[in-house]
Amino acid sequence: MDRVIAELGLAQQPADRITRYDTGTMVNENLSASTEGAEISFGVATEILFFRDRGVRYAGPVPNEMQMALDYETVMLKSGRNALRISKD
Repeated sequence: MDRVIAELGLAQQPADRITRYDTGTMVNENLSASTEGAEISFGVATEILFFRDRGVRYAGPVPNEMQMALDYETVMLKSGRNALRISKD
């Protein structure tokens, strides 16, 4: 997020105006409990949408060049206690 803040030209803002939280849930809980009227935050869209009925509004995505994507990979186990069983019926 430090890179995104810098690219948005907000890096010169006083440090006491920026609060960091450990999780997206903490960010959204603090936003929903806030009495301030002009707070913004950055987070994962799906997490933000979980709080839409508690006053948190999704404003939209950051520009594509600022997106931070994660690559996911998956495997399917053929055997073992946790193997996925797929019926061929």
